Amino acid sequence: MRKHYLDNIRWATVLLVVLYHAIFMYNHVVTAGVVGPVTDCRWQDALQYLLYP
Repeated sequence: MRKHYLDNIRWATVLLVVLYHAIFMYNHVVTAGVVGPVTDCRWQDALQYLLYP
């Protein structure tokens, strides 16, 4: 029997991983492979650190 709540957990996890990697490309900590900051707003860095674990 298929458990639909596991499907919901899967798509939510995939969405969070994609969001994390999109934020990682434009964070304020410039490392190799990072585009760099687009704006002066740093809320995306805080969201990235919350999503990392």
